[in-house]
Amino acid sequence: MRLENLKKEFPQTPGNIRTMIEQEVMHQMENNIPKTSRRLSFKKTAVVALASTMLLGTSVFAGTAIYRIYTEDAGKYGVKTGFAAGSENSAAGNTNAEKSPNMDSYGEAPSSLPVVAIQNNYIPQGMVAADDNSPGKMFYEATPYQGGISMALIAMDNDTSKASLQVLDTNVTFSEELTISGHDAVYLEKQNEYNKIFYVAYPEVWHVLQVYAGEDTTKEEVIKVIENTELVPTGEERSFADACTWSDFAASAEEVDTDSEALLTASQEEMANTHRIGETFALTAFADTETEEFANINAITAKVTDVQVSDNLSSIQDSEYFEETYKAETDFDGKLLPNTISYIKSGDGMDTLDEVIKTEQVPQKLVNVTVEYTNTGDVPLKNILFMGFFTGLQEEEDTFAIYDRAKLDPEGEWDKVSCTGSGGFGDMQFFDVHGGERCNNYIPSLNPGETITVHMAQIINEDELPYLYLDLCGQGSAYCFTEESLKQGYVDIRQ
Repeated sequence: MRLENLKKEFPQTPGNIRTMIEQEVMHQMENNIPKTSRRLSFKKTAVVALASTMLLGTSVFAGTAIYRIYTEDAGKYGVKTGFAAGSENSAAGNTNAEKSPNMDSYGEAPSSLPVVAIQNNYIPQGMVAADDNSPGKMFYEATPYQGGISMALIAMDNDTSKASLQVLDTNVTFSEELTISGHDAVYLEKQNEYNKIFYVAYPEVWHVLQVYAGEDTTKEEVIKVIENTELVPTGEERSFADACTWSDFAASAEEVDTDSEALLTASQEEMANTHRIGETFALTAFADTETEEFANINAITAKVTDVQVSDNLSSIQDSEYFEETYKAETDFDGKLLPNTISYIKSGDGMDTLDEVIKTEQVPQKLVNVTVEYTNTGDVPLKNILFMGFFTGLQEEEDTFAIYDRAKLDPEGEWDKVSCTGSGGFGDMQFFDVHGGERCNNYIPSLNPGETITVHMAQIINEDELPYLYLDLCGQGSAYCFTEESLKQGYVDIRQ
């Protein structure tokens, strides 16, 4: 699996932990999705799996059946979850810190981890499985990619005697210890859009199943899905060193991403390579040649020839790659619905919760960009990876800054926003050229001197169009500057 399927990053996450998570999700996707069934939304599903991992706060695991979960209150809305040996600490609900025993040992771990696949045997009425056949991903057709249920796996540690295996989870409005089909579990309700979270221990395969669900899904339905979910060994094994384990996440809570602020601004000099619509520029890309797979190619040029902005989806609706789920963003007349944006003042997660300061409705527009790619070299290329990030850049006196709607408040009443629609910056939602083994964002072939046209589209909030830039770098990001993107240059498509 290649990293381009996980490009949507989470800026507040430490970079080393984010990389580790990406590697884990990639491994799970490779082992759970048949190559012949990988489709357009594979990228989206990898992102959702990554998002569920990023939501990780508390998890559960046990070396044998006698290892139980205990929880401790930490302030009004904080919960610490730990694991202890002893049958007296049953999953019936030990929520008192004074009952928490010492964690001396959790027994002997296996020498290597079994590779397991998630197998779902039940989908609630009205839900559909993800169209890329990703295991554990399902959603209601009326609210696609806005809720539903998503699952991911995390490995138990090989050293289960560490007393540090206790994690603080914040913004918890309700917590419960329970048993689901004979497996210890923790259920949390949190103050966010995916407000139902389960962590279910499968010590027989040395893994934890993480399940999270949106507000459109009931707790009872999620439990029924878990009851009908199996972790099936594939017969393969891997080392602990190659896995994402619970202690990695426990440790990451104490780390600070010292690089994030430095990547949120760029000088005028660093932005000197910015391109205009109609300008041809060199593009570093990855492609297959006759002698090498996924080679770094410097014989590709790109040119943005057209940018169309509309209040409906008509410009992409006739494409064979148009997904019916896009229609959830439109009204009966096919016009894009407004995006309801909430402006939120963050609580500390322990004694105070987030507070919505105000809400507003902002019209949404579809931005459809036409890009021409040309092979300027002398050898045929195949499976050429192309990327497109719709990035918001705010020009200031002598710098450019990554656009952050939450920081536009001069009084500082709020520090983050939440949206009901998909309008906003990010990687391309739609593209009409598909290739590669997963039939996604690859140009199948391009001979010397040949040009191919790609359309890519994204729904953007109307009032954010004046900040709109396009990043075609395969190593770029919509949420921060990268050295590679600055060197190649952004495309100014501001409207």
